[in-house]
Amino acid sequence: MRHQLYAEHLEQLNLVAEQLALSATIPEVLDQVAVCAENLVGAKRVSYCELEPDGENIRLIGLVGNVKDQTGELVSLEESGLSPAFTTGRGRYVNILEHAHTAKGRSLRSSGLNHVWSLPIICDGDIEGVVNIASPSFELHTDDAYSVVETLSRLTGSTIERIKARQQTELVLLQLVRQSTTDELTGLCNRTGFRRRLQDSINEAQTQAGKVGVMYLDLDLFKLINDSLGHTVGDAVLAVVARRIEEVLEPAHTVARIGGDEFIILLPGETEVDKLQRIASTIVDAIKQPVTVGSFELEVSASVGVCRFPDDGGSVDDLVKNADIAMYRAKDLGRNQVHFYTSELGVALSRQIELGRALQGAIRNNEIYLVYQPQIDITTGCIVSIEALLRWKHPEKGNIPPDVFIPIAETSGMITELTNRVLEHALNALADWHQIQPDLRIAINVSAREFSGSSTLYKRVTAALEYSGLPASVLELELTETALLSHPEQAAELVHQLSNAGIRLALDDFGTGYASLSYLIQLPIDTIKIDRSFVNGLEHDQCKQAVVNGIFTIAADMQLVCVGEGVETNAQLDWLQQKGCQYAQGFLISKPLSEADLSESLARQAFRHDSPGINTFTGIRPI
Repeated sequence: MRHQLYAEHLEQLNLVAEQLALSATIPEVLDQVAVCAENLVGAKRVSYCELEPDGENIRLIGLVGNVKDQTGELVSLEESGLSPAFTTGRGRYVNILEHAHTAKGRSLRSSGLNHVWSLPIICDGDIEGVVNIASPSFELHTDDAYSVVETLSRLTGSTIERIKARQQTELVLLQLVRQSTTDELTGLCNRTGFRRRLQDSINEAQTQAGKVGVMYLDLDLFKLINDSLGHTVGDAVLAVVARRIEEVLEPAHTVARIGGDEFIILLPGETEVDKLQRIASTIVDAIKQPVTVGSFELEVSASVGVCRFPDDGGSVDDLVKNADIAMYRAKDLGRNQVHFYTSELGVALSRQIELGRALQGAIRNNEIYLVYQPQIDITTGCIVSIEALLRWKHPEKGNIPPDVFIPIAETSGMITELTNRVLEHALNALADWHQIQPDLRIAINVSAREFSGSSTLYKRVTAALEYSGLPASVLELELTETALLSHPEQAAELVHQLSNAGIRLALDDFGTGYASLSYLIQLPIDTIKIDRSFVNGLEHDQCKQAVVNGIFTIAADMQLVCVGEGVETNAQLDWLQQKGCQYAQGFLISKPLSEADLSESLARQAFRHDSPGINTFTGIRPI
């Protein structure tokens, strides 16, 4: 009879093993174990507990039975009476609770539970916890009861081990997914995560005839912060900006950092222009507040581009691209602005891309060429310098203006090759002109892109001079304030290198930027080129006259040369000469000339050098 009863109980264990294999959580396991324990040994209480990290307390992880204990309760290890099971890893059976020394034991006794099995749960060789089974009575022989309960505990242990392993795997996978979709610096969604969310929003909008708004945000001149104060400060600013954007958005919105100082925002259901404008303006205003990092108080601004689904694009790529286009238009309009995407912007970008491809072919096919605009000594009317200017004649589209193709060359990286060509051809031409006029100088414009941290401009310029055989003093590089602002530290170092090599430096478009005077103090500038916006109408405008007079005074005190640009009338030229301006350049003197035409003019000038009267080159009377 004993063996038959034992066999029946073992059969029940086989059934519970199959059921445990389907359990997904520890509470489910305990429910199964409780039912089985009740069938096996008449159990009325089943609990599972784990040792706390302090080694002095245990916590009830799961509990089945009509008792007062609660899941999650913290119990002293000593009070629980389970210390032997946790320390030795051996099970224990107690059947006399009349003289229990612990509160837990007395609680069991008062509930009529006189038989208690405490069995360790071993997972991967370690004691994971202890399962406790309490019963008022049972039919099995004591040894058989212990055997089936011990088997049940082993099944419980293997099941809990499986569940925890799966949970750990899921946790690792979740962390990997989170890492792959989260920006490490700001904790925001990253590019990958944003694209997934945007695609989900598009899918939902398509099924419900809904709409989606997208904003592309870029911090203005943020590179200056990184270059001048370091990436640690820059990163701190980005973290502050990220928090400020999050704070003004609604919970349904998503902001992501997709690289550098670029952020993108998803606004499901938001496509009304007025509301999008308000949201974007609120973001811009929030970012505009001073940012304090250590001892620095920094001003930050942002440009925002906005587009909408389905009006401005039907895919993730189209929406991101078009919001980006709108953002760059906002920058073009003066930064710290919001601009909405339009189809016209898309057409303009397509034209830029088309011209970019054509420009590559133009360089290969020698469609790019130089013209030269003379600069004269106002007193003598003689040519003293020439400015080399790039031109592009497209075989189908005709002449492409420099203000169209130069930015394309800068963006695409072709500007370095163009600069090299200008240096080579201009210096070669100057070497020939030196046979006519040995003291003639040439001026070459330098792109702001040449002042990046990886610039090789100094090596290329000095190599071109060495190849031409000309002294460095005949070359003047024209710099704009934008170039100096883009990379201030690198620009300052490069400008000093060039000056130390004997190359002349001119500050172009002087007076149009707020830092021009600062550069005169900090950098070894030789020439100031007064911007044409001051020269135009100068003879009638007292305000412009006051500004230009101030420039002449500064130049004289600092022993700098002044050049008036954009001179178009004799009245302008007369005024400049009377106020002490040494040189002039503009359509009154000459439009840009081909190499051959300039050679002819220089030859005429040399022939008539000692002749009084009308200068045959300029057509103006020497003053």
